[in-house]
Amino acid sequence: MCVPSQFISRVSSFLSAVLPNGKGLVMVLRLYADESADDMSGVFRISGYLMTDAQWKSLDEKIGAALGPLKGFHMKDGDHKKHPETYRLLLNLIVPKAILAGFSVSVNKHEYDKILSERQGQQTMKYWMGSSYAFLVQSIMAICGEWCREHALTEELIAYFFEAGHPSEGDANALVGLFQEPQYKDHLLTARYASHTFLAKEGPISNVLIPSDILAWHLTNRQRGKNQMEELTTLLHVQTKYIDYNADEIRKMVIQFKKRWQTHDKLGRPRK
Repeated sequence: MCVPSQFISRVSSFLSAVLPNGKGLVMVLRLYADESADDMSGVFRISGYLMTDAQWKSLDEKIGAALGPLKGFHMKDGDHKKHPETYRLLLNLIVPKAILAGFSVSVNKHEYDKILSERQGQQTMKYWMGSSYAFLVQSIMAICGEWCREHALTEELIAYFFEAGHPSEGDANALVGLFQEPQYKDHLLTARYASHTFLAKEGPISNVLIPSDILAWHLTNRQRGKNQMEELTTLLHVQTKYIDYNADEIRKMVIQFKKRWQTHDKLGRPRK
């Protein structure tokens, strides 16, 4: 869902504060994520950057200044070649002091769709597990939450922001919405989930999607066999955790899901 600007403003104000957790107050971190795809090779990726509210405010302002009169910046449209000076300014903003960490997850969409075309009852496995986009949305949430625990950020929750407009946005939104169900409490806790929102890339508070787009594009470019660019080496100065799921790993997940759905329905409720 793409949300109106006045709602985004309220969300932004809300996340600039803190949330009660029954023990006191919890700080909310922000993950901004964008996707990149190569239709020929099948590489499909979501990458994002995690930051504090103060980091977000600073980075958002600096990106706006770097863009100048440009309304946006899109790697897939070749803006790094059309506007090399702006590109250089943006790269110089993606540094360790500006961001807590980067994250990226990918699948081969051709392999994913083929494996999940297998049926479980009257439905395909994709019905149960979701599209490749929905799978990657949940995956990046999981590794982001795990990173926070590994780095002693045990009380912080995370607000997730994804670029709006992907055809499978509704599928991802529905599956992440299940986190609120008691049966999926483990997913919510793993992701340290506070909220999720789909933002228009050139809409309010969306500037910070641009660094995620740059990271996603470079990692996808490398994964499809292109030479690694110097810019990616620079980007990886920011601590970055990424997982490229192969076909065997997807098959193992399918087996796990099939066992679960023999005893539970899609909403996670035990079958009678």
